[in-house]
Amino acid sequence: MTAEADLAALVEQLRAENATLRRERDEGLERQQATGEVLQLIGQSTADAQPVFDAIVERAARLCHASGSRLWLAEGETMRWVALWGRRTQDSDQQPLPRVMDPEQAATLRRWGLWSIRLDGPDSFTILSGSPDTANDAPTRQRTYANGLRAALTVPLERNGEYRGHLSLSRT
Repeated sequence: MTAEADLAALVEQLRAENATLRRERDEGLERQQATGEVLQLIGQSTADAQPVFDAIVERAARLCHASGSRLWLAEGETMRWVALWGRRTQDSDQQPLPRVMDPEQAATLRRWGLWSIRLDGPDSFTILSGSPDTANDAPTRQRTYANGLRAALTVPLERNGEYRGHLSLSRT
């Protein structure tokens, strides 16, 4: 009886490991396909970067199961979004979202670097990773929550150690 129970437990463990390996394989293939699609667009878009930017935000959102994605590029002291996928282009008051971020908010994002946050309410949140400064920026959290977002991830873009912008992903 013990040998049968041990065998059944081993079979169940192998099934679970097999399912994990299949999921990891599928996720890897999905990442590889998205990367290939973006690289193909880069090869085809020698003069116009916009199709590449659009593909990056769309593929990143799909891979992360995000409801929206935005690519911000640094321009002096400010940042400008160059590609948007999924999310609406208006805030909770139906005002158009600004294409250029004010210098103070841009400086805050640069300081935070890589971060992710889960919003449970306008004043209730969990920092999943990144700078504790995120917790001290109540206006940004409250504005983000009012706009319907419940989770956000921001990844800084750098080249040779120089800040170039951010890729932001969000989930409603």
